[in-house]
Amino acid sequence: MMNMYEITDRVERMLLRRQKLPPAGTKRKIPEPPACPPLSSIWTTSPGEIEERAEMFHAYMSTVRENIRKLKEAFAQDDDVEQAD
Repeated sequence: MMNMYEITDRVERMLLRRQKLPPAGTKRKIPEPPACPPLSSIWTTSPGEIEERAEMFHAYMSTVRENIRKLKEAFAQDDDVEQAD
């Protein structure tokens, strides 16, 4: 099984291969660098950034759990109303 570094390396190589080449017989221009940073830069973050992202993720997940709980309660109430009819 490939780790994240191998996957990002493979994706970056695939993206480089997909760049369009000019028609045959024309002078090749050096391709412009991509507009976004390479995927490998995601994994070279500081510990502070990692901690901040972890906190954001945990806050997001707690919101998701709360919304799921509310939906379950709403569905349970809806089922109770339908059974009462």
